[in-house]
Formats: sequence, structure tokens, C-alpha cells
Amino acid sequence: MKRRSKIESMTRGPPYLPLYAGDFLAMSAAWSGEARALHLLMLVTAWAGGGLPTDPRRLAGLLNVTPRTLAEAWRELAATPEEARAQ
Repeated sequence: MKRRSKIESMTRGPPYLPLYAGDFLAMSAAWSGEARALHLLMLVTAWAGGGLPTDPRRLAGLLNVTPRTLAEAWRELAATPEEARAQ
């Protein structure tokens, strides 16, 4: 495994994802398990790869879900906490 230079480390951030489990669980408490899982997968994928594709079909493929599954979860992810609790 190639070691990153000091410059690369400073500009790209740490090789690990700083995730506060309690914050994630609190923020996503009103979401379905599928929406929670996809959100976490998007966080990890974006962190490791430097971003996510903007095309929903490409994003669905990257996450290994159907475009319909992603669209359904996206409605939950895009909702405000009040909207999510009402669903």
C-alpha cells in the first residue's frame, strides 16, 4: 500500500471517516432502515472517492440499488426532521 505524502494527507483529510454514532442515530431516527443504510453508504463512498455522481442512475448503480429504491429513500433523506416524523 502506497503511503500518502504529508501534503496529500493535509489536503485530502484523514484516511478514516470521523463518524459520531450518536449524532448519526439521532439525526436519522425518523428514517427507515433502508434510508439510514443508504445515507451511511453515501457518506462512506463520498469520503473514500472524493464525492458522489450527480446523475441519480449512476449514483444508484454505485450504491448497488435500483433507481426506484434510491428515489424512495431520497424522499426521506431530503425531508426536514418534522416532515420525516410525519411520514
